[in-house]
Amino acid sequence: MTTYWLTPADTTDFLVLEKDRFACEPVEEVAAFREKLTSIHPRLLMLFKAGTLLSDEEPSVCGSAGHELQWDNGKPIEFDGSSYVLSSCAEAFLDRLPSVEEVRAGLDQALLRTGWTPIQQMWLASMKEWTASGRRVLLIKEDGS
Repeated sequence: MTTYWLTPADTTDFLVLEKDRFACEPVEEVAAFREKLTSIHPRLLMLFKAGTLLSDEEPSVCGSAGHELQWDNGKPIEFDGSSYVLSSCAEAFLDRLPSVEEVRAGLDQALLRTGWTPIQQMWLASMKEWTASGRRVLLIKEDGS
């Protein structure tokens, strides 16, 4: 089963996926939500596969087959080099993220539009709150069994 995690992130010193992340449900709403946001800015809410976040021993490989992150434990996930090491693919992904200011501007545009479902409005409100405090927002796709 696939789960999508809307995730606030602090990238000040190293990547921290913060504890107030949540699963976006129902999953069917996620594609429509991303499509609407993409029409405003193609990188407004970037999707990243959870399996490629962790670094493996082989630098040319994105992701780690041996480790899985705990998404639903209510704790931050820190890629500080000792708890977890970020893969080179994830580092490149972070380099392409829009600035917090760009995301805020895109969210302001999004909030002016109509047609958002109640759950999508809640997701937008969370994104707005997180970016107001200077955090970035990621959508993490976790492919489960």
